[in-house]
Amino acid sequence: MAAMRFGQWPMAARTCGLGVLAAALAASAASARAQPHRIADAGGEPRSKPPGASVAAPAIGSWRRTGDLRLSRCGDLVVTLMDGRVLAVGGRGAEVYDPQVGAWRQAGTQHWSHIGGTATLLGNGEVLAVGGHFGAIAAETFEPLRVRWRPAEGSAVARSHHTATRLWSGEVLVVGGDGGIASAELYEPLTRRWRPTGSLLTGRSRHTAVLLNDGRVLVAGGVDSDVAGPPLASCEFYDPATGEWLPGPPMNSARSSHAAVVLFDGRVLVLGGAGGEGVPDATAEIFDPVTSDWRIANDMNRQRSGFTATLLDTGEVLVVGGFGSDQTAEVYDPATGAWAFAEELNAYRNCHSAALLHDGRVLVLGEKDMAVYHNTRTAELFDRHGLTIRGTWRPTAGPSRPRGSPAMATLPCGLVLVPGPDRAAELYDPETETWLQAPPRPVPQTSEMVLLLNDGRVLLVGSGGPSQLYNPATGAWRLAPGLTVPRSRFTATVLKDGSVLVAGGMSLSDDRAAGFVERFDPATESWRPAQPMKDPRIDHSAALLDDGRVLVAGGNLYQHPTAEVYDPVKNTWTLTGPVRRHFYATATRLLDGRVLVAGGGFEPPESGAQIYDPETNAWSDTGELTYPRGEHSALLLPSGLVMLIGGVSWGPYDEGRRRGDLFDPVTGTWNTTGQFAYDRRFCGATSIPGGSVLVLGGYEEASAIPELYVPPPSGLPAPADWTRTYLPLVGNSNPRRTECWPFRPTTGP
Repeated sequence: MAAMRFGQWPMAARTCGLGVLAAALAASAASARAQPHRIADAGGEPRSKPPGASVAAPAIGSWRRTGDLRLSRCGDLVVTLMDGRVLAVGGRGAEVYDPQVGAWRQAGTQHWSHIGGTATLLGNGEVLAVGGHFGAIAAETFEPLRVRWRPAEGSAVARSHHTATRLWSGEVLVVGGDGGIASAELYEPLTRRWRPTGSLLTGRSRHTAVLLNDGRVLVAGGVDSDVAGPPLASCEFYDPATGEWLPGPPMNSARSSHAAVVLFDGRVLVLGGAGGEGVPDATAEIFDPVTSDWRIANDMNRQRSGFTATLLDTGEVLVVGGFGSDQTAEVYDPATGAWAFAEELNAYRNCHSAALLHDGRVLVLGEKDMAVYHNTRTAELFDRHGLTIRGTWRPTAGPSRPRGSPAMATLPCGLVLVPGPDRAAELYDPETETWLQAPPRPVPQTSEMVLLLNDGRVLLVGSGGPSQLYNPATGAWRLAPGLTVPRSRFTATVLKDGSVLVAGGMSLSDDRAAGFVERFDPATESWRPAQPMKDPRIDHSAALLDDGRVLVAGGNLYQHPTAEVYDPVKNTWTLTGPVRRHFYATATRLLDGRVLVAGGGFEPPESGAQIYDPETNAWSDTGELTYPRGEHSALLLPSGLVMLIGGVSWGPYDEGRRRGDLFDPVTGTWNTTGQFAYDRRFCGATSIPGGSVLVLGGYEEASAIPELYVPPPSGLPAPADWTRTYLPLVGNSNPRRTECWPFRPTTGP
C-alpha cells in the first residue's frame, strides 16, 4: 500500500513575468489571425488564399522521453554521425547520443561556442563546425573515432546565422551571415583548406540553403543587413560548376528563420518562419526545380518560427515546436498536401534541435524555457509508426458537492470512498460512473488521511479529534481514538502487519516540525508511541519497502535534507545517504522494490527525481521530469510506470498543472500524459478496476469535476487482477461487488 502525506495546504496566489509573456504571444497570434493571408501571383499582384486549404488529420506517431543531456542546450548544432550516434555541440560543450542505450557521453571540448553556427557531416565521417562565436572566425572539425576537435584554419570571414551545405563534390559551401554578409566560401575536407567563391547577389542571414537534385544550391529568404528588418522574399541559385550565383523567382511570402526541406521527388518545401512584423507564420510553399516556380502549399495548423522540420524516411516532413506553436508537432504528406497533428510533445520546444536517426525516429533536444528563461536538458524521440504510451483523459460524473483537496480510497469491491468536509461521504461506482450517498460519519472532520487497512476497513485520521473507521461490508462507521500528539502535514503508511505508522508533521501546540511517531493497531483500535525519527519533518514523503520497512524522505522545509528508514520489528530508525531537498514531493515504490522520489517544492518546484535502492541503502539521480512540479499526486500503474498528476508547475503557462508525467523505471525517462481539463493542484487520485485512475478535486474550478485516466491497453492486467496490483488484500484475489454496501448478498449468511 502506498504511503500518504497529510495536509497539503493551499498556498497564496503568486505572480511572475510569465503573464506578460503569455499576453504578448496571445496578442501576436491575434494580430496574425486578424490579417488575411495574402499571396503574390506571377504578376506580383496580391490575391487572397482560398479558404479550407489545410486538412486536419488525427494525431499520428508517438513521443517518448529519452536520456537527458549532460548540459542544458538551446539552438545547439546536431548532426547524425555515420555510425548512427548524434553529435550535439554548442556554447557549453559537446556530447554524443547513443540511440542503442538512450544515453549521452561527453565528446571532447570544442574551441569555440558556435552559437548561431552550423555543423555539417563530411564524407570522411568528420563534422565541420563553422562560425557563431560572437564575431570570431571560428571553424573546426570533430573526429568521432578519436573524440577530438581540430581547428580548420583559413576561413576569412566571421559568420553567424549563416548556412553550410555539403556539395556533390564533398566540399562545403558556407554562405552569408549576420550583418548582410554576401561572401561565400568553400571548405575542402581532403586538404582542410578554404577558398573563396562567388558572392551572393543579396547579402543575407537567417536564410535557408538546400542542395537540389541537379547539384545546384537554392538559397531563399532571410534578412539583409538589418537583423530586425523586414524579411526577404528573394531567392538565388549557386552553380558549383561556375561558382556563380543567379537570381531565382521570389517566394510568395517573405520569411526569415524559416525551414526548407528537399522532398523525395526533388521539390523543396519552404515553410513558417518570421513574416512581416516578426509574427510567426503558418504559410508554406513548394519550389519545383523543373518548372522553376513556387506554388502555394496548405498552411500548417500552427504559426511557427524557431522550429525544426525533418524529412522522415516515409517521405513526410515532421515539423516540431517553435514560437507560437504551443506544444504541438505536425506531419506534412507530400502525396496529399495535407497536414496532420502528431502526438503532442512532452515539453514545449522552441530554440531546439532535431536529427533523423538511422532507424527512422527523430531525436529532438533542448529548448528555451520562457518562464524562467534558461535552457533545458530534456530530449525526446518521435516514432512515426509507434503506439502512444500516454493513455487518454476523459470527464466522468462529479460528486454532489465540490472537493478541494480530497482524500479517498478504492475499496476491495471496486467502489471509491470519498469523505466530505463535513459528516457526508460518497461512493463512486466505476462501472456505472455514478455517485452514491454513503451513510453519514459520526463526526465532521476535514483534511484527513484515508487509508485502506489490510482487513478491508478504512481508517480516517485527522489532525485533531477522533479517528474514524468505515466497514465497506456493512456501510457502518465507528469512532476510534485520535492521534496522541495532534499534528498536521504528516505521513501515514499501512505496514505489512496491518498496523498504521504515522510519522512527523507540524505540532498543533507550537507550529514546529515534529519527530513524533506512533502506530495504530486495528485489532485493538488504539494508538501507541513508536521511536521518534532522527530528524523532525513536515511535508515529507514515505513509502513501504518490500521487506516491511518504511522509507521517509525529505521535508523539513529549510533544513538540510535527509532520509531515514524505519524498522517496525526493531522499532528503530536508520539514516540513509544524502538526498535532494525534497518537500511536497512524492515517494512511490516501484515493481522492482526501489523507491522513486520525484519533484517537490513550490517556489519554484523541482524537476529532479531520485531513486532509493534498499539493498544498497543508496540514492541515485534519474531523469528529470518533463515539468517541474510539487504538491502533486503519484500512482504506480499496472504496467510498472509511475504517473505524477497535477501539482504546482513552473513552466510556460504553468502547463504542468494540467498534465501528468509518466516515469519508465527501465529507461529512467519521463513522458507526459495527455492534457486534462482542469488545474489539479492538491488533487486526489486513486486506481480503479481495469487499471484506470480517478482524479478528483484540486484547487480552483476543478473541485467538483473529476476525470478518468485510461492507460493504453498494451501490457495492462486483466480487470480481475487489479486488486493484486494495487491493494494489499489478504486471501482475496477476486473481490465481488456483493462484498460492499449497498450491494449486499442476496444469499448466504
